[in-house]
Parts: sequence; structure tokens; C-alpha cells
Amino acid sequence: GVDKNCADAQDMLNLVGMALEMQELLSRRPPIGDTKLTMRIGVHYGPCIGCVLGSSSPRYHLFGPSIDVAQQLEQGGSVSGVLLSSAALRACVGLEQGASLGAADALWQQSARDHAKGHEKDHAKGHVEDHAKGHQEDDAKGHHECDAKGHDTHDVPGHDNDHLLPKTRVEQYSLDEARMKQIEDIFHTQTNNKGEKQGSSDDVCPLFLVVLDGEFAK
Repeated sequence: GVDKNCADAQDMLNLVGMALEMQELLSRRPPIGDTKLTMRIGVHYGPCIGCVLGSSSPRYHLFGPSIDVAQQLEQGGSVSGVLLSSAALRACVGLEQGASLGAADALWQQSARDHAKGHEKDHAKGHVEDHAKGHQEDDAKGHHECDAKGHDTHDVPGHDNDHLLPKTRVEQYSLDEARMKQIEDIFHTQTNNKGEKQGSSDDVCPLFLVVLDGEFAK
């Protein structure tokens, strides 16, 4: 199985940043005929089991209530943001599971800013190291080749999800009663090999939608 605690806050913020970028990229694509492509994304945090199934065409699959909950969040989510369960938001901001989310938006914005600053430092460090390495190779390979190595992809603006995270906020989100009933049934009907429930609806609610803030929204 997958350890419930194997993903830290940085991993979770990377995931949400990637999800936001996917939605943003789709929003900038022109319609195909009369159809505008959109995407709903739901994120939950919890235990699951992963394995390879099949012989002629083996594929990796994930199973467990956490996967089923994430599917429900995606189906009931929004095309204007990424839907997080309360467990997922706690993981994003570095809180223990069960901790209060009363100041959810403030916690989210601070974590998003810290995450982006951390990546800026990593990128700057990577550029300095690559530039120094390029100059060390200068004597052997020539000045032109050194410049090409010294100014690598760190200087090229790309689709780094950190440019989105500091420009977001979280707001509470509600699912319809029928879907919430389905989520409750997931935890009631699925147990581990000891017969224990693998979570509850308290790990899911309250729900939060991560959206692009104000002027940055498309």
C-alpha cells in the first residue's frame, strides 16, 4: 500500500499547482467547433493500495476509499478551480489531520507564498551552480560552449506552477446531498484487513475550492 504520510506539504502544493496550470492552459485554448474544453479536478489525501493488474496488457491501478472519494470530488467539482477535501488542505498547509481549518484562506496563502519562495531559491541556486560549472569547463571546451551551458533552462520562463499558487485563494465549497451520501457510504462499506474504517466524512468536509484570485482569474 501507499503510506498515508508519504506526501508532505511541498508534494501536495506541487500537485495543486499542476492542477491549476492544467485548468489555466485549457482556458487559453480556443474552442473546438462549438465546444470549449474544461476540466474538473478533485484532490483528497489518505491511504490507498497500488498494484499492477493484467498479464497481456498490465496496468498500474490504485484502489481504496481515498481514490473513490477523489473521484466523487472530481465529479462534483468546478471547472473554475481545484476542489480539495479538508484532509488535502491540511496536508497542503502542513497541519496535523483533524486540526482546525478556521483560518483556511490565510493558511493557504502563506503556504503558497512560502512554496513559491522556496522554488525561487532553488532555481537561483541551480543557476549559480550551472553557471559555475560552465566556467569550469570553459578552459577545456571554449567560451561559446560555456555560455550555452551556463544559461540553461533556469533562464527560460516556462509553465512553472509556482507563478499561480501565490495568486490564489481558497473558499468553502458544497456538494449536493446525494453526492455527500455517496461519500459517506464509501467509508461505511470499505474497511482494511482488520475490519477498520479507513477514514470518515470528517476527512472530507468542509470542502475548499482553490481559485485564481481577483484580477488573476481568467
